[in-house]
Amino acid sequence: MHNFYHMPKEVILAVSMISAAGVVIQSIALIVCINRHYGGRVQRTENISEGAILLHIFLLSLLIAKVQTNLRNDLILPSGNIFARYMVFFVVFITASVMCRTKRTWVPMISVLVGMLTLPAVEKMWGDNFSAIYVFCLVYFMSRSIYMVAVKLRELKTCISELSVKEAMDALHTGILFCEPDGRIILINRQMQKLMISLTGMVVRNGREFLQEISGKTLRESGEFDGRMVFQWEDESVWMVTDTLLQMGTKNYHQITAADVTEKWNAIALLRQQNSELDQRGEELKQTIANLRSIYSKEEALRAKSRIHDILGQRIALLIRSLRENDRPDEALLKTFIEDWPIGFADFRNEHDAERSLEAMMEMIGGIGVEINMSGCLPENAELAAAFTDIISEAVTNAIRHGFAKEIDISCEKEEFMWKV
Repeated sequence: MHNFYHMPKEVILAVSMISAAGVVIQSIALIVCINRHYGGRVQRTENISEGAILLHIFLLSLLIAKVQTNLRNDLILPSGNIFARYMVFFVVFITASVMCRTKRTWVPMISVLVGMLTLPAVEKMWGDNFSAIYVFCLVYFMSRSIYMVAVKLRELKTCISELSVKEAMDALHTGILFCEPDGRIILINRQMQKLMISLTGMVVRNGREFLQEISGKTLRESGEFDGRMVFQWEDESVWMVTDTLLQMGTKNYHQITAADVTEKWNAIALLRQQNSELDQRGEELKQTIANLRSIYSKEEALRAKSRIHDILGQRIALLIRSLRENDRPDEALLKTFIEDWPIGFADFRNEHDAERSLEAMMEMIGGIGVEINMSGCLPENAELAAAFTDIISEAVTNAIRHGFAKEIDISCEKEEFMWKV
């Protein structure tokens, strides 16, 4: 290191900064290695090796720091820390040898070879040229530390570690905690902590006490959620809490979870409301149907009265005609009236068939000696045909009752835009 005493202060400062950066970066690499998921003896050996390399870089930085101190005091002294440098190198060599054997690679030996160049014996052998070797070794170890940080961070992202488990739990929207049977919390995520603060105003340190605290805040304890506790936040969100017993070997643990069931809760509430509305509409529909039946019955009765009036009018008209032509009623005609009376009402019950009703009326009129000549046909429309039948029946009855007609001509025909009877 004697050659550094003849170098400009700027160069010595730059080398000091490189050595300090190497210590910082290697410290980060060691922290990242330690925070990895425990992987057994190989990982433990690697962590020891990284720690030994950190001590080695620290001892190298002490050499340049000692040069700066001596320059300020106008002194030139030997490097020092000889025993510590040999001991740290020995640890690096042992751990590197173990990793080469277990990982079946020679890469760890590169650090051993570079570290060997910084030993006191090599420094003495190279003399003034050792300064260049010293800077080279510092640059190598700093570059190696940067590489190790990048590799181990990537390994942390792809491998499970204690931190990754906690991070995964914190990323869940579901609150979760694990506790022992007495309630002592082992692991809890952020969502559950937020839930505790929202419900109790603080983070409860005991899982059993937390369940007791929220038991009085439940909105529902049975039904769609199988008896699980359900409670509501101030922001109207609804959460369901479950307590599950976990058995791991001979030990028992409790897993308490809080799941957001706001959408399900609101959907069930909406479904209940809709069912209630449907029940109300059903009752209204039943009442409407009952009213329609009453109205229909009244209309049926009215049509029956109208039909009876028509049938009686026809019979009376025929009877009057017979009495005017003869002094006494024709017994055969009276017998026909009596026998045809039920038929007339049977035709009324089938009055939706207008053509059949018209034929029955013509057959009855023809039975008393009145000739009816029918030309054309009824409209295809059922309602229009029924109306035509009623008009013809009323006209024939009036012709017989008041005009004493013996021959009646009926014509039904369709013109361009209308029917004529």
